[in-house]
Amino acid sequence: MSLKPCRECGEQISSHARNCPKCGIKKLINKKTLWLPLGLGLFTIPIAYTFAPPVTVLRVKAELGFAEAQYRFSRIYHNGDGVPQNSEESFKWLQKAGEGGNAEAQKSLGFIYRTGEEIPNGKEVVRDDVKAKEWYKKAAALGDTEAQFILGTVYHESQNLPTREGSCAWTVITEIGHRLQDGANGFGIPGSGSSVQYSNGGFQVSYDEVDAVTHSRTGDKVIICLIEAPRNCPAGDIRGYAYITTNLRIMESWIMGDSSHSCGGA
Repeated sequence: MSLKPCRECGEQISSHARNCPKCGIKKLINKKTLWLPLGLGLFTIPIAYTFAPPVTVLRVKAELGFAEAQYRFSRIYHNGDGVPQNSEESFKWLQKAGEGGNAEAQKSLGFIYRTGEEIPNGKEVVRDDVKAKEWYKKAAALGDTEAQFILGTVYHESQNLPTREGSCAWTVITEIGHRLQDGANGFGIPGSGSSVQYSNGGFQVSYDEVDAVTHSRTGDKVIICLIEAPRNCPAGDIRGYAYITTNLRIMESWIMGDSSHSCGGA
């Protein structure tokens, strides 16, 4: 009986075995050779191509540090797809993928630490809101909207104003008022338009009295998205950013700029 190493764990096993007795992998790395004829005049030369099972190819990429492969490999162990289900291995590769910058892995790690998810292999990840928030922050910084939502609604985390068209951030309303103020008493002038300020330093204003702003309250959580950035502005004049904001309590939205005038205006 000949022996060969399992390329998943290195255990010496029978060449006739279907499963490794140590790691239990279902597909051993038996090379499959495809012979293809290559015509050269009157001669035909057989060319051999060797293929390895997908799990091994993915593992090689994961061990080389590809975060996407590490995340997929984590899911393979989580689901038991071609290998025995192993949540400890799944968590190990999930951490590697998160550290490598994979947003899905980072979001998953945030969920695990937020809930203290139990690992079926008998271990448990201790609930840790600090770690959970840090992982969600990493995913949110990569543009993951679900992570951004969780930061805003679960951790009440106000994010910096978006700077790229189409990007969003979660924040909280700190003040609602009118566009103009009475110079004598500092009170807002009704009918002059709406204004709203946010905990992340954002500000929106309109010549119109915006109903959705009027229906809002200080402390309401909102998502604010940049829909248009000013272009060709004079040096130092950055007015004219336009945002669409949605109040998560009343589920009403409004579009307003950050100034009554665009850059270069009055």
